[in-house]
Amino acid sequence: MRTIMPSIPIDATLAPEIVEFWGRRYREVKEELEELKAASGAKENCAPSGKIDTHLSSLRKKDKVARDVLSSKKDEILARRLRFRAAALEADRVVLTNQVQAYMIQAAALAAESCSARMATIHKVFPPTSFVDKDFQAAPVVLAEPEAFMHSLPPQYTSGTRLYFLPRPPACMPLHVPRSAQPGYWFYPVLLAPADTHFELIVEGSPGQWTYLGRYVTVNMPGQEMKLSEWMMLDERTKQAHCHRIAAHTTENGQTPSVATQLEVRRRYDTGEWNVPCYSLQCIGYDLNLYATLHEVALATSRRGSLASDQGTVVMRRDEVSRENSLTPSTVELETGRKRKAQSPVLGEGENMEANSSLSTNAPAGKKSRLILRDLPVQEQQ
Repeated sequence: MRTIMPSIPIDATLAPEIVEFWGRRYREVKEELEELKAASGAKENCAPSGKIDTHLSSLRKKDKVARDVLSSKKDEILARRLRFRAAALEADRVVLTNQVQAYMIQAAALAAESCSARMATIHKVFPPTSFVDKDFQAAPVVLAEPEAFMHSLPPQYTSGTRLYFLPRPPACMPLHVPRSAQPGYWFYPVLLAPADTHFELIVEGSPGQWTYLGRYVTVNMPGQEMKLSEWMMLDERTKQAHCHRIAAHTTENGQTPSVATQLEVRRRYDTGEWNVPCYSLQCIGYDLNLYATLHEVALATSRRGSLASDQGTVVMRRDEVSRENSLTPSTVELETGRKRKAQSPVLGEGENMEANSSLSTNAPAGKKSRLILRDLPVQEQQ
């Protein structure tokens, strides 16, 4: 039996609308099919993608752990190398320290030997004296204000006697005298007298404590210059002060020497190219009256200083009590005291001083000081 398909009557007038309808419908179905394919593919890839993410996360964690371990190993290796380097440097430091100590011990021994040899030469030329008893021990004079002490000395010591105050290093180079009234030597005296000029030598031992050694004359000692080992034993400040004095001799009009000049002078001394000249100290007497006078004046000066301090305190207290008045006797007294203090006498002009390194009252009446600062020649080693 044959089936007869129903026929759909098509009106030619409706053809464009039908074509447009089925065309649009075709596109919609195709888009829907693509979306279904995409959704289906996403479902199929969902399970494998989760495993990959888990695996990547695990790999990232392992990589971080490996990087941390590597960084720690590098730090440990670096620290080990630094410890080895520090240990090696410490060993080198110990070796160098021992070498320097041994070198300084040898230098000290050489310096002591040079000092002993020089003193032996001094004793051959100037035998020990007997101006004072062997048991005599000169007591130091404590001077809180050296200038006030100088101006308090009796006239016979300020006009006719040459007093030489030698401060302790670094203001001056060291002096070597075994005890009072005995011969010795010193290096590069700042104030140097002619060979026939005698002076009373007063040296500073401990800070502020001055000891009268006796009456001396001084002359140059060729061949007895300071050895390099003795120079090495000097403290740094003494070396710098001496190099500054030497460098100042090369300047004009009292100008301050340049740093380069001072360094050049220091280099010459440190290498032994230059050395410090030595001068003998021959003791020719010991003035016991001067010794007693120094102690009496020091005691009187100390008492006057204490009394003046107490009076100043009283005046200041009076001034505080009467401060309400515009001008009172206590205020006038205080102002007068201040003016007198500001106009207190100091060493006269023309006195030879070297950077506050020595005080000199060695001028006869009406004459200038005979202890003068000389430009001492620097001794060069041959």
